Amino acid sequence: MVTAHWITSDFEIRGVLRDIRELPAEHLADNIQETLLDILRPYSGSLGGVERYRSAELETLTDAKKELVSRRINFPRNAAVLVPDHHWQFQADLMDLQKISKEDKHYRYELVVIDCFSKKLSRVLVKTKHEFNIKKGLEMAFEELGIPDRLQTDKAM
Repeated sequence: MVTAHWITSDFEIRGVLRDIRELPAEHLADNIQETLLDILRPYSGSLGGVERYRSAELETLTDAKKELVSRRINFPRNAAVLVPDHHWQFQADLMDLQKISKEDKHYRYELVVIDCFSKKLSRVLVKTKHEFNIKKGLEMAFEELGIPDRLQTDKAM
């Protein structure tokens, strides 16, 4: 169901039912977008029309998708991690924030720790990769999540 709502110049709230359509079996973004565009086509006078907007959007999306596909690296998958209970195994890694954090230069990394059973996550900002900062970050994460039986990290940590 698509409705339109607006406020008139006399500050009255108005609304109208534009259309009711059945969506395809899969409620994917593409299917929803196509259905909405079909409904809005008759009202395409604003902003150059729905078709112009859609073609520009698809062009941008195609360029972005091409770039992402060119960057894709297929790493071999590890075997599934089977965990019997809470706190049995945690995984930890550092996320580098130096390129995206221009304003706050104090915290250059984020320590991410996850309980593999419950999927509970702890994020702790750390200033450097120095073992003192990592130890403090792990202590803070363990205060939040509990003490694990096993901690899995990559070789960098």
